[in-house]
Order: sequence, then structure tokens, then C-alpha cells
Amino acid sequence: MGFSQNVLGTLLLVTSILTGVAASADTPPAPLAINSDDSVIDINTTPASLELSSAQDSIATNLAIQNYLSAIDQQENEAGPYDPILSEMTYGLGNTLQHNHRYEEAIAAYKRSMHLHRVNDGVYSLSQVPMLRGIIKSHIELGSINEASQSYHQLLWLHMKTYGENDVRLIPLMDEVGQWHLETYAQMGRRDDLYHLQASLRLYSSAIDLTASQLGSTNLQLVDMLNNFALATYYRALHERLYPDAWGNPGGAPFGYRPFGFSEETLRRGTHYLNGLASYRNALDILENNPDAPIQDKAETYAQLGDWNLLFGYPDAATEAYHQAHSVLGGVEQKDLILDALFGAPKMLPRIKKQPVVSSKVSKKPGNNNDRLSVLNERYVNVSIEVTSEGRVTTIDILKTHPENAPELETRVKRSLHSSKFRPRFADGHAVLTSDFTMKMLTPH
Repeated sequence: MGFSQNVLGTLLLVTSILTGVAASADTPPAPLAINSDDSVIDINTTPASLELSSAQDSIATNLAIQNYLSAIDQQENEAGPYDPILSEMTYGLGNTLQHNHRYEEAIAAYKRSMHLHRVNDGVYSLSQVPMLRGIIKSHIELGSINEASQSYHQLLWLHMKTYGENDVRLIPLMDEVGQWHLETYAQMGRRDDLYHLQASLRLYSSAIDLTASQLGSTNLQLVDMLNNFALATYYRALHERLYPDAWGNPGGAPFGYRPFGFSEETLRRGTHYLNGLASYRNALDILENNPDAPIQDKAETYAQLGDWNLLFGYPDAATEAYHQAHSVLGGVEQKDLILDALFGAPKMLPRIKKQPVVSSKVSKKPGNNNDRLSVLNERYVNVSIEVTSEGRVTTIDILKTHPENAPELETRVKRSLHSSKFRPRFADGHAVLTSDFTMKMLTPH
């Protein structure tokens, strides 16, 4: 047993050196549009030093994996197939495999680790959480969105079985999973992605209800959840317009899923515009009733209210809300910096407010070759556009496409930009024309 413990310690040290990780989860995919200040690695050059480093890393990784497998076999022979140490060893193996893009093998390792925790710690033990997060990340990297969704809801189900259905500790996870579904729909938006909208709306409505009932109706945590609930409502309106026959066939529900919050009948009452408008006004009321609320949050929420009106074709109401965002900053020391962040450049709509993920994350070492691999696998189009003071795109120039000679990507991006609306740039308190605005448009596979 002592030898295996030493081997485990050595393997965990090797893993941390190779991967620079303490856990196995990362943030969900990024939105489609990225501003031009995001740098792109030059994918056309491969220095000899990079090739040598990559080869060395590959040798070290393969050695670490083989050592893991040998140590796991030895531990199993010495202590039996359900020894608790095996759960840590298989989890470390999963981290190493995941970091080196061997995602299917990583999932198998995480599942074995999770099974061992269930055997030793109980079916509902939260000791399974790191493995589930590793499984989720690996499925996302593989593009297995349905499987990732099932694992996310298994994660939520596990917390509900541990804490009960009305515990405030569920709120951050409901928020996280709701946002993941919202971002996933925003990236894909196909007819069959309806389930993501349904799940996001239900999760956000439950998180809002739980927060209001347990923490108070003026709790500041409600602000971002209300904003994202409104955005999910916008995407629902868009989906209904694009696929009017889709709502009668929601598809299968994943493991651990149940209809949270509002019923479908409740969600369908009223217009989408008014439902979203009520969410933004509720958020503004909360900010007004919290004297300690950051003033920039009030300005940002007014800007989001303006975005909402612009998306639904109410430009005058949008302009009024944008001017209110300027007004609330009167006399604030950081006024110019806040206004520049909100209105210094056009912003493609809608914009999802990011939430911090309350979990440990994979941390990448600077200069890690995996950063280069992610760029090599990316599909994107760099564009220069002209955005009017009304937030419409009138001119599109293609600057670069990766991969090259992919006219279907360029067509897709142009179609998306022509049908999109932008929060316009403001100068001296007025919306103005913006020329030669550059953007990087990611195009998911």
C-alpha cells in the first residue's frame, strides 16, 4: 500500500506539471462575436523550438499515462477494485487525458472515478462533482452537446438530492446551467435546439423565485438573472418566428431533468417584449432600492434596456434608455471610463451577461501549446463593418477567413451581420456612425 501511495503522489505531481490544473472544468463556449482586440496566433508558422517542446511534452504525457495505468492496476490488485484511493488515481488520469485532448478516454476515467465515489461515499455524494465537471468539459470539447446537457442536469439533480429543492446553495448552479443553455442556443440556434431555451427559461425562473423567496425580492443577485431571463425570452421570440411549428415537440428530457418554475402555459402568456421589459424594469427597481449598488450597474442595466427596445424595433425607446444610462452617471468620478466601456464602440446584440462559474477551473500555463491547437481548430471570419447610428450594418468587408477558401463561412457571417442589430457608438451623448469597425466572428461547427 505504501508504494502505491508514493506512486499516486508522484503521478499527481507529474499531472500538475504537465497540465497546470487543479480540477477539470472550464467555462462554456464563448459567444459568436469577438471584438477586434482579441489577438489571433499566427497559424502559418511553427518554430522548431515549438515542435521540439511538443514532442517532449508528448513523451512525458504518454509516460505519465502509462504510469497511471500501471499504478491503478497495482492498487487494484493490492486493495481490491473499490479501494477509495483508486477514485483519486482515476480522476488524476482523467485530468491528464483531458488536458491532452483524449476526451473519450478522459470521460471513461472520470466515470470510473465517479462510480467509485458512489460506492464509497454514497449515491448522492457531492464528491462526484469534480468528475461530472470533467465529463461535461470533455463532452463540450467533443461537440457532444446533448451528452453535456445530460451531465449538467445530473450535476443539478445531485445538488438537489443533497440540499433539497429550496436551498439557496442551488441558486448559483441554476444560474450557471441556465446560462450554459442560453449561450449554447445563442451559438447554434437550430430548430432542434429548442430544448436549450426551455431549460434556460425554467432554470432562470426557478433561480429568480428561489432568490426572491429566500434572500429577498431586492437582492442584487437577481439583477443579472433577470437580464439573462429576458434574453432567453428574446431568443424564444426569435425561435418562434423562425420555426413556428417547433413548440409542440420539445424532445426528450435528460437524466435528472424536471420542469422547473413556470409552466409552458404561464411562459406563453403575454408578449415576449412585455415580459422582457418587466424583467429589466424589475432589475432597475432592485438597483434603485439598494443604495450600495454600484452606479455602473445601473448604467449598464439602462443600456441593456435600450438594447431590448432596439431588438424589438422601438428605436425611440432605445434612445431614451441609452440617454438614461448617461444621466445616472452624472457627477461620477469614473464616468468617462464607464461610458467608454458601454458606448465607446458598437456592440452586437443581444449580449449575454457573463456569470462567474462557482467551480474550480482548468488553468492553462502561459504559452501552452494547447492554446495553439485551439486556434488551429477554430473557424472564424475577420470583418470590417460600418454601423449606423441606428445600429444597422451597411457595409461588410471580409479581411480574413480561416480556413481559407471557405465561401460558405463568409456567406454565413454576412447573412448574420445584415440581420443583426448593434448598440451604436455614442460621442458627446449622441449615437453616431462608426466606420471600419473590425470584428472576429467565430463560426461553430
